[in-house]
Amino acid sequence: MHFTAKAKSTLEYLLRLDVPESAFIDVDTDGRVAAQCATQAAVREFRAAFGAGVVWQKAYAKDMEWWTYDATLPNGIAVHVYACREAPPTCKAIVEEIEVEEKVPVEWVTKVVKKERVRWDCSGEEVQA
Repeated sequence: MHFTAKAKSTLEYLLRLDVPESAFIDVDTDGRVAAQCATQAAVREFRAAFGAGVVWQKAYAKDMEWWTYDATLPNGIAVHVYACREAPPTCKAIVEEIEVEEKVPVEWVTKVVKKERVRWDCSGEEVQA
């Protein structure tokens, strides 16, 4: 097995931290970290390992139906947390009924139909699903 210098540096850094065992972690050849955390508790525990000075960006991946968190650490390491299906405690789902135009398979006529859209309210910042 061959590791690049960036991957080795990131692995050495992670070994010095108290990274929780609940996270499944990958390090790519560019030294970027991807961590799979199944619950919000696991996300909080993983993020806490990097200290309070790190700014995390959360987003909802509609196609995968999970939450992601991204940050760049002060030492330049990019961290991506994914696969958390629980909504953050500061977010609540806003279910709306909207009208969209689409083709339906009855002689392929276009008509307005009602659909359901989910948005997330995260205390002042809105995340589009």
